[in-house]
Amino acid sequence: MPGEYKQQALMDALRCILESASAPLSEYQLIQYLSEQGWPLSTSAADSLALFTSHFLVYNALYRLQLSYLDQGRYLEISALSIHLSPASDNPAAATALSQQAAMDPSLREYYLDLSHLEKATEASVDALLNQFWTRFAAEDQSLEAFEVLSLHPGASFAE
Repeated sequence: MPGEYKQQALMDALRCILESASAPLSEYQLIQYLSEQGWPLSTSAADSLALFTSHFLVYNALYRLQLSYLDQGRYLEISALSIHLSPASDNPAAATALSQQAAMDPSLREYYLDLSHLEKATEASVDALLNQFWTRFAAEDQSLEAFEVLSLHPGASFAE
């Protein structure tokens, strides 16, 4: 289980990577860079618990950095495919959106900032999360097909 010292060291490593990046990075790229620096992080789908642990630790550090950067007037965008640091002055809407998101639905950030979720994780619980994700993903994929069949755009109202 990570101690505060290790999480701070991970945040420092991520800060160096993010501040030297010239383009947005994916979560996979970040984990690869960290692995090259000696961090014991996994990207192997064969061990779902190890993969979840790596993902969770990186996201915990990213969300902690996001709050720190916001205090410094910078914005850290966090998504699996695009992790990018920019001055808030370059993207004032992003800083405003982050504040609004924090007020409206802080659940994702709160989830990753709460290390007890990692402590309680088991292979079975991680597999259940993955199954839920793929079920939702398949449902969204089917809904896109339905919109296509009906010649509607995905944001169409029920009346349309």
